Amino acid sequence: MFREFTYKQKFFATVLIFVLLFFACYKKTFKHAIETQKELKTVESKLASTNNVNQELFYLNSQLDAIDNAIGSGSNNPEQVQKKLLSFIAKDKVNIISMEDVHVFKDSQFDIYTNQVVLEGTYEGLINAMYNIEKKFEESRIANANIYIKRDYKLNLEKLYLKLILQNYAKNK
Repeated sequence: MFREFTYKQKFFATVLIFVLLFFACYKKTFKHAIETQKELKTVESKLASTNNVNQELFYLNSQLDAIDNAIGSGSNNPEQVQKKLLSFIAKDKVNIISMEDVHVFKDSQFDIYTNQVVLEGTYEGLINAMYNIEKKFEESRIANANIYIKRDYKLNLEKLYLKLILQNYAKNK
């Protein structure tokens, strides 16, 4: 039966059978093995990113705790902070015109105390006072600063004012 075919025909038939067997093996075994290997690589990469997320979450929580402690480290007594602020401002070459009552805002995590003070003086004195309060006064931070001029018509003078809004935080326990 195989004697009637030439070697060339037998070779092509062998190659054809080999190709058909290769496709059959690929469909039955190799295809599933390759897909499983790809899925394994994606799962491993997701697992590695999940481990990184846990580390990043721990790092962010520690940073948040540090910031909470820094922000909430202020005094719980707002009147004491107001007295310290007045004595601190008195060191500079400015006049204290007015100081409003302490405004208290209670949040779920913090109590926010807001002080509002109006200062009068020269431009250099006001800027120096604002700089000193921002850099050296640890009890509260400047939330807003507004420099404005008022004209006194009786004396025909212009006076320079600085309105500061300062906030300090106390962490709720």
